[in-house]
Amino acid sequence: GILRNSRVFLQHGVILTNIDFLYYKNTKMSMFVTSTYREWEYVNNNYGYPEGTVKLLGLPRWDKLHDFKTVPNQILIMPTWRDWIGTDALSKSIEDDKKAFCESDYFKNWSKIINSKRLEEICKKYGCTVMFYPHRDMQRFIDCFSKSNPYLTICKYPEYTVQELMKSSAFMITDYSSVQIDFAYMKKPLAYFQFDYERFSEQHYGKGYFDYAEDGFGPVYNEEQGLMNYIEQMAQRSFANTELYLNRHKEFFDLYDTENSKRNYEAVKERWP
Repeated sequence: GILRNSRVFLQHGVILTNIDFLYYKNTKMSMFVTSTYREWEYVNNNYGYPEGTVKLLGLPRWDKLHDFKTVPNQILIMPTWRDWIGTDALSKSIEDDKKAFCESDYFKNWSKIINSKRLEEICKKYGCTVMFYPHRDMQRFIDCFSKSNPYLTICKYPEYTVQELMKSSAFMITDYSSVQIDFAYMKKPLAYFQFDYERFSEQHYGKGYFDYAEDGFGPVYNEEQGLMNYIEQMAQRSFANTELYLNRHKEFFDLYDTENSKRNYEAVKERWP
């Protein structure tokens, strides 16, 4: 026999950074799905895939993001994971992992945000609620987080789903997570809290084509005060998005319809009828 390579990388987000394990030499995928022209261009020119392998088709799950009902003034805090935290399968025990996690800058910074007295005051003044849902790879440490803010819910998987929380929320705070793209796709406002940008770029994913200050869908902060000031500014306007970030939405999302699943299906069928 002759082996037939019919593996398709359907994606689980939009690539913004340099992810070398997705290079063609490491995957040998016969079709690689992308969702925006800039992502397509970056992968096509840098990841080493043969001509015609990288397709601009859109994420199928985006078809479900045109029909959403937002809970007024609901804030979603959804940080991603860190490659250097809690991913060692050879660690001695979950207790050791939790101890190390509680000593990490990740835990200390996000705990500070969710338990911010300023955030609690904003919630009380403007009638806001806060949903805190760390990345699935961080959910093993969810019990390490405690709360003092009565307006905050610590969301555990599988009780809550990512898409459910994004569709129901009015405003998002994240760091580098690709969920920012799904949230921005719905034309909703967000902000970035990036206290460890240099380390993330060096130890997690390398820098890519996406610059958060120039291309992002919200302002970037590395400390609590600036972030809280922006949250209050947005709460004052009932979390209506601004013209700057709505214009970036238009520039970034080449595909904005409910045909993503159809395009993916037809591309696969055309190649392997």
